[in-house]
Amino acid sequence: MHLLMLFSLFFGALLILIAARYIVNPLLRLTDATMIMVNGEFGEELITKRKDEISIFTASSNNMAKQLTKLDQMRQDFVSNVSHEIQSPLTSIFI
Repeated sequence: MHLLMLFSLFFGALLILIAARYIVNPLLRLTDATMIMVNGEFGEELITKRKDEISIFTASSNNMAKQLTKLDQMRQDFVSNVSHEIQSPLTSIFI
């Protein structure tokens, strides 16, 4: 009887570790991708085949990265245009 209980305990602990790994690994990948985005690199796209809340969160993270890439490009274009517009009149004045 004690042997059966020990086997059940060991088997249950093994199943819990496998289930925890299944849930934690995608969250760790999302955390890593978020840390990359913090550094200003928005090209990191995560791919998942899951059909649960983690896949929805992954899709939202990918969408956020795309929107941040567009926003960063718009910001760079704006700064470039403003810089060009400010320099043009100044060069004509000083020439």
